[in-house]
Amino acid sequence: MITFMMTCKGDTLGNYTMDDKEYSIPFAPIAKYWEYANEEDVERAKMTLLDNGNLLIALTTASGQGGVVAVWDTKKHQLIHISEAAFAVAASVYRGCVYTLCCISHWGAKDSFSVTKAPLGTMDAWKEWDEEKITFDEYDGSDVDFVVTDREYRIIMHEKEYSIARQ
Repeated sequence: MITFMMTCKGDTLGNYTMDDKEYSIPFAPIAKYWEYANEEDVERAKMTLLDNGNLLIALTTASGQGGVVAVWDTKKHQLIHISEAAFAVAASVYRGCVYTLCCISHWGAKDSFSVTKAPLGTMDAWKEWDEEKITFDEYDGSDVDFVVTDREYRIIMHEKEYSIARQ
């Protein structure tokens, strides 16, 4: 069993416990690809345990205008994926790809949403990926979970699930 906690303190992004041993995830491997990987610049951080035991991490800075999604291998204790994820609110891994749900938010304008897809194993925090525009009018800025299937995207917010057909 793996337990985890985001800390974003000092040089440490988060900690996880596996087989009764505690490990930390340092900012340094992410900072190698993304200069904002530090306690002062990260404004929003979300960590999700994947089915295979790895950790999916979404980080944003500058009110979401910059961001990355990373995958941390908990068995090898190393970064195995990092991709661009500006405006990320959640991410998911499905069929060898990392999908990022993005909420593009600007003052005075209605939020717009898109989903980006990067091959799992990508090690590039700056390449912009093709995006699929989606409609999600129910978003209220809360924390969400995000699931991808062959036919749809599922957004879970306040214990309610919203389904959006994939194009």
